Amino acid sequence: FKQHVSLLLDPAESRLTSRMKLQLAEAKEEFDSLSRRSLSIEKELKNYVQDNPLCQHLMTLPGIGVLNATALFSSIGNGSQFGKPRDLSVWLGVTPKQYASGEKSFNGGITKRGNRYLRKQLIHGARTLLHRTKGKTDKLSVWIQQIVERRGKNKAVVAIANRLARLAWILLQRNEDYRATTV
Repeated sequence: FKQHVSLLLDPAESRLTSRMKLQLAEAKEEFDSLSRRSLSIEKELKNYVQDNPLCQHLMTLPGIGVLNATALFSSIGNGSQFGKPRDLSVWLGVTPKQYASGEKSFNGGITKRGNRYLRKQLIHGARTLLHRTKGKTDKLSVWIQQIVERRGKNKAVVAIANRLARLAWILLQRNEDYRATTV
């Protein structure tokens, strides 16, 4: 990308007018500035995680990286405001809506309550985790493969996000790293 833009900005290049080159040069400067700022923020987050044992515990969970760990910790701290793992999942909105009439009861889509950013980040982490489970034999990977077979990928991603939230709460409460167990 940068090389292509540099070629377009070359004075000998005639495909762009001088005005377009000026606008492209300004856009390139802005892009470079934002890239530097993004790298700086990423470095700050990594330093924060190094000094925070709870974030380090969260990062041992598959699908949870620097962004998810810091977002989770900044939103819920050690999770003590939630009585059990399901309470965190409900607060995040990654649990199914329940409908009931008479004796019939069924689950609908997710409730979408709580912190939208955190829910989105957990779903992104879950989607990444989904693609990394092929052929693995740990309990979480086997469970993911089974849920994909039963429900399909999109519903599985939300179920994985729900499971990640619950596991994150457990890690925060126990103050320990995630340990994958094989089946």
